Amino acid sequence: MSHHHTTHTGKIKKSSPTRRAAWGRGKFEVVVLKNDILALIQRDFSKAEIFKKFQNEGKLTLKYSAFAGHVARFQKEEKESS
Repeated sequence: MSHHHTTHTGKIKKSSPTRRAAWGRGKFEVVVLKNDILALIQRDFSKAEIFKKFQNEGKLTLKYSAFAGHVARFQKEEKESS
């Protein structure tokens, strides 16, 4: 049994080269939530609590380590711009 999906023409369908890897989507998810994340940090929520909240709401698909890295970068950018 083949694991390839075939199109109606019987050709093997490859994933589109323009589609980004999963990490691209995760980064996008975090960037979309940036202002909400920073607001929750201001209210003394931990990164882990924020991650769980948005993961439970289906808004995040990336791993916690990647999420924490993005949040740390946001915090650094905030300090540099203020």
